[in-house]
Order: sequence, then structure tokens, then C-alpha cells
Amino acid sequence: MKNKISTLAAAALFSLAAVSANAATTYTFSLLDALGGGSKTLTANRINDSGQIVGYSQNIDGSERATLWSSDNYASPQELGNSGSILSSRALGINNSGNIVGWSKSISNIDSANFWSINDFTATQMPSSTSNVRAAVINDSNQIVGVSSGSLVLWSDPTSSPVVGNSGVPQEINNSGNVVGQSQGIPYVWNINSSQSRPLVNFDGGPSIGVALGINNSGNIVGYLDVQPTPSDTLYTQAAFWGNRSALPFALESLGGATKSGRATAVNDLQQVVGRSLDANNVQKATLWDGANVIDLNTYLDSATVDAGWMLTSASDINNNGWIIGTARNSISGLSKGYLLQSVSQVPEADTSAMLLTGLGVVGFMARRRNKAVA
Repeated sequence: MKNKISTLAAAALFSLAAVSANAATTYTFSLLDALGGGSKTLTANRINDSGQIVGYSQNIDGSERATLWSSDNYASPQELGNSGSILSSRALGINNSGNIVGWSKSISNIDSANFWSINDFTATQMPSSTSNVRAAVINDSNQIVGVSSGSLVLWSDPTSSPVVGNSGVPQEINNSGNVVGQSQGIPYVWNINSSQSRPLVNFDGGPSIGVALGINNSGNIVGYLDVQPTPSDTLYTQAAFWGNRSALPFALESLGGATKSGRATAVNDLQQVVGRSLDANNVQKATLWDGANVIDLNTYLDSATVDAGWMLTSASDINNNGWIIGTARNSISGLSKGYLLQSVSQVPEADTSAMLLTGLGVVGFMARRRNKAVA
């Protein structure tokens, strides 16, 4: 499959109703504690607009347990309850009402889709016609999408009978019922209300290899595509942004430049994008594309945190307040933990008549440069 990344002049980029380039935002950094204490690892998956964070962490016995970190006390994680005896559980999605979805694995090695209500954190096992099913994403209407044996599973609400949909793995859902993910190595978007679906194209409009990882309520999608400039070049992943008014994606520049690997994992309604990318020294770091710049999120850490060995290696989600979660690694202890970057000064609302001419650190590639997507 031959692929040519869209040629973009430095100023001929897309419009964002997002962020004023002149506005400064600062962050406070917090490490998230695991259920088992400071020596246990954890993963922070999603954050809602109230600042509630879900994921999973090691319990005292070393097993994985679905976990909630509440904005009133991030230092005291709460284990989400489970029905019956389990080996492990994970929380993968949360909506703005605080309702949570995920899955648990029983002692008989069976996966069950779970729903945790904001009113009762004991797990409700969701109806399923298959023996192994996992719930993955939930929107503000409590529409839920999961996966079973490589096929989408749809619930119109937590108590409804599921409908098995197309082949695919879901990654995120918006309030219009648009779900993004991948199917057989191709980034896809499905609408669970209209039953319509379509693959997302690569930079020249052709077939693509990659994954769509995030979508906002305007329909903007982020993820990554596999590219290879020439057959002799090394394959790398290019962070990508599919705008709601353009079928063609834009390539998001990495911290190390155009040809360094990057992955965009989430986009909020302000079109701020987070993920990870390699810097000039091939070190993977958490990355923010704020509408004007590509930013190493480690620049927001104070010297004491850096001296203690902490580095932000990836960002998994960003809410509409600009709060960011992800994974931090300590170079001294080797421990990985979740983190929260909480914005202190909010970005002012942009003038909707203005157009940002340097949006999202989009790469301007030369017209002669040819790239090839590789499976």
C-alpha cells in the first residue's frame, strides 16, 4: 500500500476553536496511589469533567483491582466492588455522571462485563449472550460498548440485552454514539445509533493501518497510523488527527520532529490532544498538542519531582478542564504509577472568528516525500 502524507504549507493548517496561543496554563502534579500502597503499580485510564479517574491498581495481594480516584481525595483510592469471587478486574470507562464500566475475570477464567453506578460501587454484571465479554466505553447517555471474541457488543443501557455488532475493538465513544477503535488493523469509526461504520483513511486518502484511540463530541478523532517513508526506512507510528470537516487526517509532529514515533490517545472538546511521542534522543515522553505547539509534559514538573527520578512517559486522557492523566516512571526505583496534571490557570475561551494557523503541531511534509503504510 503506497501512501503519501498530505503536503501542508507551514501556515495552511486547519482551524481550531480551541486555545489562544498567547494564553499560559500551569499545572500541579500529583502521583496517584495504588490500592496496595506506594510500592504497587497502577494504570489510570480515563478522567471525567468532575476529575474522577478510573483504572486499575495492584491490591495488597498483587492482584489487579478496578479502582476509582475521587477528586476530593486522590491520595485515597477506592476499590470498586465485584460480584462473586474474581481473579482480577479493571475499570476502563467513566462518564460525566460518574458511572463506570469495565470487566472482571472470575476464578473459572471467565470475563464478565461490569457496570458500577455512582450510587453503588458494587459491580453489576451486565447481560451477555457470550461467555467472555468486556465493557470498554460509556457515554453520558449510558450507552455502553464492549468486545467479545473480536466483535463489538452494544448495550443501550446497563440493563439492556446486548447486540453484537461489527468486528472490531472499541477505544472511545462520544455523546452522539460514535465509537472509535480498530478492526483487523484498520482504524474505524462506528455509530451505534445509525449502525453506520467507515474505515479512517491514511494521509493520502488510501487504506490505512493503525488505531483510532479518541473522539470528542464534535467528532474529531485522534490515534496513530503506521508509516514508512521508503522500503529501506524504519517503520514508525505517526500520531494522527482526523477533523470532523475533513476526511484526510493531519500528521501531528512528535517531540523529536516529523519522523519520530508518536501516538495520540485522547482529544477533548477544546481540541487539545494528548498522547506520547519520542523526543530527539528517542526517549518516550508524555505529549500535549495544545493547538499551537507540541509540548513535552515533563516541562511542567518542578525540579524536586525531576530530581526524585520521575518522568511522564505517556498521557492517556484529558478532560474538558484540561486535566491530564497518564503513566509516570521512576528511573531510580523502576516503579510506574499513574499521575494527574491539574491545570491551575484555565485557558481563556478563544475568539471563534479566529483561525489558528499553527494548529496541533501538524507536520509540514515536502511534496516529494513519499511514505508507505505497512501492515
